[in-house]
Amino acid sequence: MADVGNYKDPYCLKHFILSDSNFLLRKFSFDEPVIFNGIILGLCLKGKAKLKINFSEYNLKTNTILVIVPNQVITILDKSDDFFMECLFVSVDFIAGFPLPRKFDLLSNLGHWPCIELSSDAIEDLIEYHAMIVKQHNQVRQPYRVEIVKGLLYTMLMEMIGLYTLEEEIPRTPSSRGEELTEQFFKLLRTHYKQERNVTFYADKLCVTSKYLSSLIKEITGESILSWIHEAVIVESKMLLKTTDLTVLQISEELNFSNPSFFGKFFKEHTGMTPLEFREVY
Repeated sequence: MADVGNYKDPYCLKHFILSDSNFLLRKFSFDEPVIFNGIILGLCLKGKAKLKINFSEYNLKTNTILVIVPNQVITILDKSDDFFMECLFVSVDFIAGFPLPRKFDLLSNLGHWPCIELSSDAIEDLIEYHAMIVKQHNQVRQPYRVEIVKGLLYTMLMEMIGLYTLEEEIPRTPSSRGEELTEQFFKLLRTHYKQERNVTFYADKLCVTSKYLSSLIKEITGESILSWIHEAVIVESKMLLKTTDLTVLQISEELNFSNPSFFGKFFKEHTGMTPLEFREVY
């Protein structure tokens, strides 16, 4: 998967992309499944939308923040005509050096509850940070604009972490063993989908049989385990074809296919088009 900074996008600044929801939906085609190799920080300012992140559905509405951690399958299932969300796309590398609180597991805690409804005052504070980041990003003659934006982003992220820390005090319904295994499968899938497309690999990692894991994933998500594995590969393939200049050979190597021919056959089987035909269309 290409890093955030490699996306062919006019809003790209080394490690992150600035965008409003209209650009987001058009550029990244959230109306179809998408995998993003970074963290998405969203502020829903108007309207509502229904999202599917991996196998779970979530509702966005006015004054809701959205945090999506890397390598999750994301789809917007529905949205109102007035839906508007401001977003920041941030690579993991960009925040790797941030001095985050030791007690806060960033990816785990932010990813566990992707949507949180806030008060109008809390949203206004985050909007101010977002506006300042955009303003400083546009100061092209400022020699330290990257450092300034990085400082502002850190402050905004700490504000959001504080809000999520407060949310942790709310009692949560314990997950069943099946739901826990399903979550663990998706965590493994996010890490290994480029290299591993065999059900046995994931079952062995989870210390269960392939038959059991397959039936469990089907029961919990309504989709087969192979369909999730293949969807992750296809979504990543589409992103690389749409947002990078990588050749089909380079993409096939990135996704661990033995040769471009096998990759092309796999892609056409699942999309009805060859990789080059898809790139020309989109």
